[in-house]
Amino acid sequence: MRPFTTILVFCATALGLAANEPTDAVPFVVTANTILDDLVRQVGGDRVRTHCLVAPGADPHTFEPRPSDVKHLARADLLVVNGLDLEPAILRLAQNSGFKGEIVVATAGLTPRSGGCTHHHHEETDEHDHAEAPAAPGTPSSISASTEHHEHTATCAHDHHDAESAAPSTGHRPPSTVHRPPSTDSAPDPHAWQSPRAVKTYVANIRDALARANMGSAAYYTERADAYLAQLDALDLWVREQIESVPPEHRRLVTSHDSLGYYADAYGFETIPVAGLSSSAEPDARTVATIVDLIRREQVPAVFIELTTNPKLVRQIGADAGVRLAAPLFTDSLGAPGSGSDTYLGLIRTNTTRIVSALK
Repeated sequence: MRPFTTILVFCATALGLAANEPTDAVPFVVTANTILDDLVRQVGGDRVRTHCLVAPGADPHTFEPRPSDVKHLARADLLVVNGLDLEPAILRLAQNSGFKGEIVVATAGLTPRSGGCTHHHHEETDEHDHAEAPAAPGTPSSISASTEHHEHTATCAHDHHDAESAAPSTGHRPPSTVHRPPSTDSAPDPHAWQSPRAVKTYVANIRDALARANMGSAAYYTERADAYLAQLDALDLWVREQIESVPPEHRRLVTSHDSLGYYADAYGFETIPVAGLSSSAEPDARTVATIVDLIRREQVPAVFIELTTNPKLVRQIGADAGVRLAAPLFTDSLGAPGSGSDTYLGLIRTNTTRIVSALK
């Protein structure tokens, strides 16, 4: 009986492995962060399989590859990245992993806002910089292949350039402006997902890529994308209604790093980030002192930590300025399953509720 049992075990194992492998009809998609992963699953439904390279609650700015990531990339049909110089390490990994699929840039077609703060780039040794790696096979021409590196100080300035698909401002800008030394950094701000209007471009790019990968399900992906786009419109309207209860003079967002620029542009806030576009950037003492003075002078009601960044400095700024620490925000990652912020729609709702509660 042993040979027969062995055959059964072998067959069961083989079937199990086959069940775990993506089929030709169902694209296997590797995603570069949890927000992208949710969007792919919303559009793809039961006709897509995904693997996210970054766990919920982890910071995509500080991605460090694991051996298993190579295995997933080697067999993926699509790799969905945010673009805007966010994923140099992931693009290098794709190039070196044998990935032969299509790289989908979710922000393709958006005009990015410029970064509000300068930050540091360290060639080769810094996995947290934002310089794009050379394009991997299948990379669209919209991905920048520039490897130029710059080193700057952590001086903050604020440029509010709306993405083409981002919502227009509500018209309620704070009455005063933060004046800081101008920055020479013109890095694109990658955090476009903070605007539901901009995410409509993400959805369209994901829909089209899934349709290319599985032409027989193109109508299915279009139907699901259209339904989700309607939800994004409803979400945008809901956010605007909530923001109306925040006095214009209180619409300032003091955060760990420059992650809420698109949200601010869309809904009439001013951002006061402690650090730059990368969560790994560290501000100098002068910048910190300037922010503390501004909070006191403008009577900013609260400061916000972000769940993917170290809260220590923002806590200290809040304490020095004598203002309260608001409930933390989900800026670069979804929350854990069951948290209420484990979908993109939930993330925006949670953040908006916490912002309104802290500032009104």
